[in-house]
Amino acid sequence: MLTYLEFLNESKFPEPSKEVIKDASRISNMTPEEYLKSKGCYQNSDGTWSKDGNLSLTQEWHSPIIKDGKFIVKFKQIKGYFWCNGLKLTTLAGCPDVVNGGNVDNGGALGSNSFACSDNPIFTLEGCPQVVGGDFKAENTSITDLQGLPIVINGDFHVDYNEQLTSLKGSPKIVHGKFFVSNNPKLKSLKDGPKEVGVLRITDNGALTSLEGAPELIGDISMQPTWYIPNVPEVEHMWYLTHGINGYNHYFNDLLKYITKTDISLLNTVNWPKGYLNKHLSRSAKSVSKFKL
Repeated sequence: MLTYLEFLNESKFPEPSKEVIKDASRISNMTPEEYLKSKGCYQNSDGTWSKDGNLSLTQEWHSPIIKDGKFIVKFKQIKGYFWCNGLKLTTLAGCPDVVNGGNVDNGGALGSNSFACSDNPIFTLEGCPQVVGGDFKAENTSITDLQGLPIVINGDFHVDYNEQLTSLKGSPKIVHGKFFVSNNPKLKSLKDGPKEVGVLRITDNGALTSLEGAPELIGDISMQPTWYIPNVPEVEHMWYLTHGINGYNHYFNDLLKYITKTDISLLNTVNWPKGYLNKHLSRSAKSVSKFKL
């Protein structure tokens, strides 16, 4: 039986359904203008396109506004949600500058004023909207970092199941909703991630060896037991869950203080930065009072 990750690998960037393929001929014969107007969009004086409501292009990879994995039109503002999942996009160039301003029904999976670009072989988030009123979802892509994102995500931020993601560089500074960063097997560090999140969801990132860089301010937190992040020691989880989520000045300094006050035998279970202990610990072994922090 396939594991869940194996199943995802087999279905990565899945082909569209039979119903979508059947409709491909009709749509592909439209001009870009006809297609966009059929979606309720209107053209601005500068040639860009907008819509006063939701716009879902999901799996319509055959539409006349996409060529060689790229949008051949430029969107300006979508006053609702903008979903471009499963379009075989290799770039987000042409996406709206703004996804915000509508007061429309959320339509189910994501809320109003949200942006989703999952299930595309994009290598970067450059070109994504810089104003997103709701959630931002980028799952099952080929991104290696988070460069290109807006500074603030007003809703939830989903960055799960990205097999090539190694860094959170470029992350928004604030995620007002939930920050989902799970099942990214090559993610090596939480450095450069958000400083403030509403809720943290972080599991199954097997390359992580420390929680260094985890948000300094969290409204709530939900973490699975240690074995879901197998290379991060239990004492580090415990310190972060009980102390770190309330803010910390220096991650490893504060962690070291915690260990010396609780159980010094756990000192060697932590993946300290190279040379850290030699720099911060006294060479004298007489007592823990010799720790120089």
